[in-house]
Amino acid sequence: MSENFWQRSRGKRRSAPAREKSKKEVEELVAKLSAMGFSENDCRKALKSTNYIEQEAVNILLNNPSKPSNKKSPRKKSPARTKKKSRYLPPPPFAALEEDVEFEKGNFLDCRDKYGMWLEAEVVKLRNDEVLIHYNNWDSKWDEWIPLKDKDKFAPFHRLSVHGKQTKYRMNAKVAIWGPNGLRKWFQGVITDIKHKQVKVTYDESSKNRDCDYWYHYESPDICLIQDFDSYQERLRTQVVDDDPDSNVLPSPNKPPASSSSSSS
Repeated sequence: MSENFWQRSRGKRRSAPAREKSKKEVEELVAKLSAMGFSENDCRKALKSTNYIEQEAVNILLNNPSKPSNKKSPRKKSPARTKKKSRYLPPPPFAALEEDVEFEKGNFLDCRDKYGMWLEAEVVKLRNDEVLIHYNNWDSKWDEWIPLKDKDKFAPFHRLSVHGKQTKYRMNAKVAIWGPNGLRKWFQGVITDIKHKQVKVTYDESSKNRDCDYWYHYESPDICLIQDFDSYQERLRTQVVDDDPDSNVLPSPNKPPASSSSSSS
C-alpha cells in the first residue's frame, strides 16, 4: 500500500505543471530551436505541448515525420553586401593604340597576333566589321580575320613593330602583367625571351593549370617590373584629374615618378 502511494506521488510530481515562462523566455527558446533548422511554427507547437521543456520539445521535433523544415526563422535583413573591390587598379590606356589607323586594302599597319607579338601587317580585304590581315614575311596560312572593334590589336605602321633595343627589361626579370585576352587582372610572371623592343612573359594562369606565354611591348602600361609595381599602383591611386574628371589618361609604369631623382638601370 505504501509502495503504491509513493508511485502515485512520484507520478503526480512528474506531471506537475512547470513554472509559466515569460514571453521573453519563450521567444528565446523558439529562437534557439529555430537555429537548429526547424520552422518557427513547429517550434512553438512542440514547446507548447511540452510545457516549454526544451529537451522534450527537441525530441518531438526530431521524431516528427514532417521533420525539420529547412526554413529558418525570419531575421532582420542584413544590408546587401557589396562585391569586394580589387586592391589593384587596372592599367591606363596604351597611348600608341589611341592613334588613328587607316583600314584600306593594301595599307600597312602594325597588328598584334594571338601570342601578343606586334608584327608588320597588310590589309588584304575588308568585310562588314572585320579586316583580313596578312603578316609580312609570314606564310598566308597565318592570315586571319580580326574584328575592327578589337582596337587593342592595331597600331600605326612601325609604331610598335619597329626593331631596336630597350634596356628596361632583361631576361629572367620578374614582372607584373595585366592579363591578356580579357582576363582583366594582374599576374606575376618572368621574362623568358626578348626580341627587339618586345618581351615574352611566362606566367601561371590557374584556370588552365599550366604556364602561359604572352608578348608585351616595353612601352606598354600592361607590364611593369615587380619591384616597381607598388609605386606604379600608388601613382594610379593618387593621380587626380581636377580639370577633367572623366579623363582616364594615366602615367606609364615605365616612367619614374615625378618626385624621383634617379631612374633604375
